[in-house]
Amino acid sequence: MLSEGEQTCLCGRSFAQQSALSNHKRSCSKSKKRFSATLDMAKQAWTNRKRRRVDSEDVQPQPGLTLAGPFSQPSAPNVETIRLQMSINEPEHIVDDSHIPMLERRPWNLRRNRQLPLRFRDELPQPPSPALPVSRASSVPSTAAEQPPADQSCHPSPAAGVGSRLRRIFTTPHNVFGLFRRYNTADLPSYNPEEHITLQELSNVPPDNVASDYGGFYPFPNCSAFNLGEWLEDFRELTDILGDPDFRLEDIRDVNWDRINKELGTDDGDGEWLDEDAGWERTPVTISVPYQSHRGIQSKPDAGPRNYVVEDFYHRSLVSVIREKILGLGDAHQFHFEPYELLWQMKNSRGPIRIQGELYTSPAFMDAHQELQGSPGKPGCDLPQVIVALMFWSDATQLTAFGNAKLWPLYMFFGNESKYQRCKPSCHLCEHVAYFQTLPDSFKDFASTQTAGGKAPSSPFMTHCHREFFHEQWKVLLDDAFIEAWKHSMVILCCDGIHRRFYPRIFTYSADYPEKNTSQRVTMARVDNHQHHHNILSARRFIYDLHYSVNSAAVEALLHQESWVPTLNAFSERLAPMGFNQFKMLLPDLMHEFELGVWRAVFIHLLRILQSVDDDLILKLDRRYQEIPSFGRDTIQRFASNCSELKKMAAHDFENLLQCAIPAFDGLLPEPHNRAVTELLFVMAHWHAMAKLRMHNDITLDIMQAATVALGKRLRLLHRKFSQTTCSAFATKELHREYNARLRREVKQSAKKVRGKAAGSRGIEASAQAPASKRRYKTLNLNTFKAHYLGYYAEIIHHYGTSDSYSSEPGELEHRSPKARYSCTSHKGFVKQMTQIERRQARIRRIRKRLHKAGNILTEDIGRTTEVHHNIGKSQNFPENIFSFVRNNNDDPAVKDFIPHLKSHILPRIHDMLRQEAIQNTSSNIPGSSTMQDISNHNSIFFKSDCMYRHQLGRFNYTTYNVRRSQDVINPGTTHRDIMLLANDCDVENGDRAAKHPFLYARVLGIYHVNVIYTGEGQLDYTPRRVEFLWVQWFEYDGRSVGWPDTRLDSLRFPPMATDGTFGFVDPKNVLRGCHIIPSFASGKAQLDGVGLSRLAQDAQDWSRYRVNRFVDCDMVMRYYWGLAAGHIYTHSCDLYSSNGRSTPPVPDGTEPLEPEMSIPAVDANIQEDEDDAEFGFENRQDDILEEDLVFDEEQGLEDDDEFLAMYDMYGPAFD
Repeated sequence: MLSEGEQTCLCGRSFAQQSALSNHKRSCSKSKKRFSATLDMAKQAWTNRKRRRVDSEDVQPQPGLTLAGPFSQPSAPNVETIRLQMSINEPEHIVDDSHIPMLERRPWNLRRNRQLPLRFRDELPQPPSPALPVSRASSVPSTAAEQPPADQSCHPSPAAGVGSRLRRIFTTPHNVFGLFRRYNTADLPSYNPEEHITLQELSNVPPDNVASDYGGFYPFPNCSAFNLGEWLEDFRELTDILGDPDFRLEDIRDVNWDRINKELGTDDGDGEWLDEDAGWERTPVTISVPYQSHRGIQSKPDAGPRNYVVEDFYHRSLVSVIREKILGLGDAHQFHFEPYELLWQMKNSRGPIRIQGELYTSPAFMDAHQELQGSPGKPGCDLPQVIVALMFWSDATQLTAFGNAKLWPLYMFFGNESKYQRCKPSCHLCEHVAYFQTLPDSFKDFASTQTAGGKAPSSPFMTHCHREFFHEQWKVLLDDAFIEAWKHSMVILCCDGIHRRFYPRIFTYSADYPEKNTSQRVTMARVDNHQHHHNILSARRFIYDLHYSVNSAAVEALLHQESWVPTLNAFSERLAPMGFNQFKMLLPDLMHEFELGVWRAVFIHLLRILQSVDDDLILKLDRRYQEIPSFGRDTIQRFASNCSELKKMAAHDFENLLQCAIPAFDGLLPEPHNRAVTELLFVMAHWHAMAKLRMHNDITLDIMQAATVALGKRLRLLHRKFSQTTCSAFATKELHREYNARLRREVKQSAKKVRGKAAGSRGIEASAQAPASKRRYKTLNLNTFKAHYLGYYAEIIHHYGTSDSYSSEPGELEHRSPKARYSCTSHKGFVKQMTQIERRQARIRRIRKRLHKAGNILTEDIGRTTEVHHNIGKSQNFPENIFSFVRNNNDDPAVKDFIPHLKSHILPRIHDMLRQEAIQNTSSNIPGSSTMQDISNHNSIFFKSDCMYRHQLGRFNYTTYNVRRSQDVINPGTTHRDIMLLANDCDVENGDRAAKHPFLYARVLGIYHVNVIYTGEGQLDYTPRRVEFLWVQWFEYDGRSVGWPDTRLDSLRFPPMATDGTFGFVDPKNVLRGCHIIPSFASGKAQLDGVGLSRLAQDAQDWSRYRVNRFVDCDMVMRYYWGLAAGHIYTHSCDLYSSNGRSTPPVPDGTEPLEPEMSIPAVDANIQEDEDDAEFGFENRQDDILEEDLVFDEEQGLEDDDEFLAMYDMYGPAFD
């Protein structure tokens, strides 16, 4: 009897070491005979296959199915032909089961290793089809906007040929996602800005580029000087520049850098760009400061308004910026001259639905465009008229971590460009048009002279002067040239050689605007009318002529009812005569109003509730947040040690707190309060996710509207009934941080009062002796503008597009640019220096762009491509002997039946590889199924060198809900190791649809590839074929399926280690994406003693249950709204809601239950979509194998084949 670990050769000798057996096999005659026999069989099979291929060339194929796309596929041969081609000797006992779906022929415990058909996989993102119509409506009046039938081709009437301005409807073809455009215009668009769009521009994965430059570089004398001058802004490029073979030190030895920098940064002289460049201007700003009288104090005899001048207001002309932008457009620039409606044709739907995303596809842009086209044009001019959508951002920022250096920039974006490009600072689409100034500290001395008795100016008076100064700066920007362009346009020659008239229009203004919170009303909305102007002018007459206080009773009587202020608004004064409504440009800001507003207030009040029960609960909450794993590059970051302290937390941190709040708060409070809190957190996270979607449609907007109703109910419950039950059960007081902050304020105020009566030292002593008050009771205040404005988000998204287009986040991100430029200044008079740096950088980019257009820049993309489904390393640097791996871990339950299960997983994939190779090598067409042999026969699978090769990480690319390409990185050595896969109806036993789930979840234990040699029926040769696989530990659902009305997350757990199927293998092609699985802290640890059962699975720290975080990002949320995401093309094959007789799903707290019924069709053996297609990145890749590794000795003859197969069983040695 063989001892444990011994291995036996064909000749009967036994060896304890694998290396000794391998050395013996090189000289063993019986082994050589067996290799020779197998080679003879392979040669005979190849000869027969080649003869059949030659004989079948004259056979005419029968008509068959065709694939969608530019290529057609011939009909499939019959099953008998396939058997002859793919097998040598087919056993007679095999029953023809080709009529049974392939998945049903396999045992249930192996169905997870299925091969998904292509219709369930990702498609690469692509824009809607070009503006070449497949249907065109006849000329109709402007009031008609009905879409013609899709199959009806209409032609324009003769009136269009004689210059008629009547509109027509042009519809483009559908792309693979069902998206198409609908233009409502007089003529076909002559310019398609998305014609040259690349996959990288549709991807969220940043590339790595290396560029080499050649050509003219004025004002730089040569290539080396230009590279070094450009590096001045980025130190990291210095190594690449010095290492460039074209870099020569003698080229830069005598370069006059001061002259070059001066020429790049100046706005004077005869530079080649000055004719089309929007340089910086310095304009003094003057405000009129009123005189403030006081009762009982005699005013000055010459009292009256006086002018105050601030000299250093740096700005650029808006007209020049627009002209520079249009002239600088290239052929591949995505600047949309013509707006359009983006529509989506859902499968099995009656008609298309509207998609909301970009500003240039929004109804607001379409209305402005139609209004312009319908207005009387300039007599005798037939040039195309184009809207230039201006989007402004302004917000003050601190330039240094320490110090008082501040900057108040005004950014401008163009809504004609894609928001996905605008949000990337590397695209340089943000225009710095002004650096606002604030009133200097010396203004207080001047203001005191404008106050009776020389008293210090009051706070309302200073606020009024700041507002006056702000709007006076805006009046400088909205100059006469801009008003002329608004009325009569600018004629500019575009990149396509066509002159167009461009009309600037202001669409959005995202800022910490002084009047934003009081000017945005929907009910009792303000109107910029004559009555408004009359009231403000009357109030200003009281202030400037009669010397009333700014907050006097007479002024408040005129303005208080609608919360006006006595300031002449620059937008109202300059643009109102052209019909502009200043209040419509102030759109909601999700970051400030919800994440830093409503949610922050709710989170703080929840901390008060926990503190009222026990201070240790807050510490427990902090520990839970610390144990939540991160996700993505920066989607979910590691939480700080003490989240409850709220120190240095930005909006993104509060967003992460909300996304992970449900498991963190679950179980901290007793029932029923715990359930009330978790339901509130679920509804808030759901509403937040819907509000942040970057692509909405009519159905998702209805869902968001219903979610808003549900959120309103929950907040009112929290404010009213919830306050009477839960909040009354807990005496909520100030947090310790709130209490300490209030004490510091009181001490500071007390010191000021004492300092006014006594000396400074006595004041400080008195302030220190101020009695400390007790902690005050605190309640949640929802009577704020931010809370009430949540109800109008859906309506605004429907009119202006998704919220990310006009959020303040791009402006906050752009703050990095001035902060980086500030470090290059002398820190004295830095505003002027920063304007010069901005011009220098812009002109260097223009030089590079000009060289690129001339073909003098060669760019090599060294980043990993996103076209393929996944990227796993090609190296073999970390080999792992399979048999040694199993032997060394034989007591670990994770490796139980490791080799048999691995071979069962690999065998059908090898069959698919051989079938694909047979298709490529023969003219016959083979269907997408195989009946070669029974799947339990593992003897034909051998691993080259007995090794599997480990990889540190895998990159999985997928198409998001908004038709973008994104990537998740899976690393088994970190917390980024959980994946999700698509489930199937066949995974449900006994037809239990109530317990069915749409996805499978697994934890990746290792990423490997093996080089497989196949010797079974249908073999082609002895070439090792690379097979990639993931070794995973499966999650199982804990309980029934949960839907949106359940207001809770899906619960998972690991099955017991001894359960068959706990561990398995996954084809990387079947991975949808990574997922965020959070421990269910309320359930506790799985191993109470901290001792695990499996060293490889690392289960010592496992939790009893886990929660699937469906709110981790917007793409994950839309995967649970099956069939409602245009980019999730695998969900378009079935309608979850058709069984209920409706086309839209309900939402949490809705009137109808939402219980998803996944109806994924089983894989049909006769459908040819199961074949891998290299076009979608699912091709089979192989390692480079040396030919000498495949040479076998053929000296010996043939012996009994049964003996050979019996000796080389699944645990036997493989080919050397």
